[in-house]
Amino acid sequence: MIRALKEIYTKWRTRCPFVRRFEEWRVRRMVRKFELKRK
Repeated sequence: MIRALKEIYTKWRTRCPFVRRFEEWRVRRMVRKFELKRK
């Protein structure tokens, strides 16, 4: 699941490089929440 999300994210990021910084921050928050839920 996470691998698929990363693939979609990288494809989208390469298409829109100007939002890269914001997306990286958002993805980091998402991953952090997901990891907390798993624990």
